[in-house]
Amino acid sequence: MKAEFTACREIPDTESKGRVHTSAASVAVFPEAEDFDIVINDNDLKIDVFRSGGAAVRM
Repeated sequence: MKAEFTACREIPDTESKGRVHTSAASVAVFPEAEDFDIVINDNDLKIDVFRSGGAAVRM
């Protein structure tokens, strides 16, 4: 496996208060796996669904 991570910090021209904006990206490359068959029993699955409510908070 090969993995890389990079982050970029900048103050955009459109930023009037001088705040630093940070962007990040990561990439992982795995070798190609061989095909194989699996069986998943529905009783072995647990699925939870959540939804947020209210206004988003920005800090």
